[in-house]
Amino acid sequence: MNGISLCLELSFDETCENPEEAYQNTLKPLLSFLYTHPRFSFTFAISGKKLEYLSVEHPEALEILRELTSRNQTEVLGNGFYSPIFPLLFPLDRSGQIEKMNAKVRETVGKRPRGLFLLGGFWDSSLIPSFHTCGMEYVHFKDISIDESLSYFPYILNEQGKKIIALIIKDSFLPFLDSENKLELPENWLKKIRYKIQSENQDDKLENAVICLQFSIKQMESLILSDFLNETEKVISQKPSLLFFLETPQQYLKHTKYFVKSYFLPGMEKKISQWAKSAGQNGANQPLTIYDFFSVYEQNQHLYERTLYVSMLLSQSHGGDKMRKYSAREHIWEAQSAEYYIDLKTGQVANEKNRQMAYRALSEAENLIRESRNFTESITSFDYNLDGLNEYVCQMEKFNAVISLTGAKISDLSILFSGANYTSTSKSHRGIFIEHLFDFKEMDDYLNQKEVKSDVFENLIFSEKKCDTRRNQIVLEGEGQFSPLKMPVILTKHYTVTSDGFIVQYILRNNSPFLLKGFFVSEINFAQTLFELPLEEQYNVEVISSGMRQELPLSENCKLEKGVSHLQISDKGEKTILVFEPNEEAGLSTNAVSSVFTSSFYWTVDLAVDRAIEKTIKFSIIHKK
Repeated sequence: MNGISLCLELSFDETCENPEEAYQNTLKPLLSFLYTHPRFSFTFAISGKKLEYLSVEHPEALEILRELTSRNQTEVLGNGFYSPIFPLLFPLDRSGQIEKMNAKVRETVGKRPRGLFLLGGFWDSSLIPSFHTCGMEYVHFKDISIDESLSYFPYILNEQGKKIIALIIKDSFLPFLDSENKLELPENWLKKIRYKIQSENQDDKLENAVICLQFSIKQMESLILSDFLNETEKVISQKPSLLFFLETPQQYLKHTKYFVKSYFLPGMEKKISQWAKSAGQNGANQPLTIYDFFSVYEQNQHLYERTLYVSMLLSQSHGGDKMRKYSAREHIWEAQSAEYYIDLKTGQVANEKNRQMAYRALSEAENLIRESRNFTESITSFDYNLDGLNEYVCQMEKFNAVISLTGAKISDLSILFSGANYTSTSKSHRGIFIEHLFDFKEMDDYLNQKEVKSDVFENLIFSEKKCDTRRNQIVLEGEGQFSPLKMPVILTKHYTVTSDGFIVQYILRNNSPFLLKGFFVSEINFAQTLFELPLEEQYNVEVISSGMRQELPLSENCKLEKGVSHLQISDKGEKTILVFEPNEEAGLSTNAVSSVFTSSFYWTVDLAVDRAIEKTIKFSIIHKK
């Protein structure tokens, strides 16, 4: 064909929040148009979840799509079934998700996909062998940093002797004049595309050029309401001198003869990478990757660590109940969805609610893995978060927890019977049993929710003094400096891990030649895990202070200067009771800010030279059956 191939595509994926509205306003009239215009070729990028939605709610739409596909008018692209961030996945998960999607597309429209679209444009060349193994012949890209004059042609990418064709989606050629989706006239739009390509390329290459355009649900709705598709077809058919052809990617690749051999750097769409720019690890001339995004949004990094860990548990689980293990794999795939990491509409970090959904899927997967074999409680030490330091992973009957050397805190706590992750909070409020040592002025600022810059233990890297996996005991020690005098102080934390919680013993020693006076604080942070209710209604807080039981409101900051011997946090939504019992009466402060509930035990410290104090807190997790 001597002309420019135009591949138009609708994206119906996780960026669409109201699938029923999308179906009625966009998908239904689009399918009706295509059915009555058999020469209008079109492509669909539908996620696995949206295909499931259509299968249940609107099977008639899939029947029409099957008919359109059978007459080679339309093409449905593949993907990972749960729209994952492919570079983060093990090859087994990549192939598994793609094959699950392929099977769903074949079941619903009659033909398996030959091409694949990448939601978010997450790319790494290591993906090519996995895509090739799953029968993918080409992949769609958006916002790739390449030579603009060559982006009108298909690229050949290769890795380890495997190849795949890349087609570039050109947002700059969408027919919209402004942010309100005001449209150009079809003829003017096509002439502009042709002029742009001719000004940048030799005419003898023009017959191989392709323009791939991907429309969102809202954009396509504008095209339908304005009769833009119908007018475009008329212009193309009535003015053959424009030399445009409507094709699907498969139709185009069957006749094109010009390919550009290339290599694409790892990257992602610009609307996402712009939120990772503060990382700056890659330098000015290289695209940012998903790992740069993680370095800015640490909460995503923690979710990724948990996903890798549960996937590793499944891979190392030999024998046992195969059906349970298969179901566990499905839950892991679900947790790998990109929407749990990133708001795919804006490119910003996903909200707390989405992350909790991922954690629940991972907890369900871990429960199934445990049920598939004989489970025994254990503590293992390895580099869980790949930071070069070992963490302590506690697999107990009721929970899975990670104790980090940084701050010697519980950095991850998933309650398995509810699925909630209580440490899925923002970067500045993460962890259980975070210790502080404040002077009197700093303590006053801390209690009044003011910023305190002093940091004696919070980010200190502790060292291991003992790890007894038979008795489930871990002893960590860190030396910090207190006050402007830089007085050396040593904190020893002795964890005893039980089936239903922890016993934490503190030994604080004054190693300086001066008298040490101040406050020792143990801070506990719990994330909001249910979002149908405000945080103040999810948790109910009761204390025993000076022998009297009282309830503390979360709607305001509360301070009890002394006498607290018992703290009970009832999670009404998760049916969980969290109980803290200090061995010595303490002061207590509580507050709820930015989806995080914080409670802090504190004691007055008056330590002579080479003296130490000892405190203990018992933390119990109780399930309300």
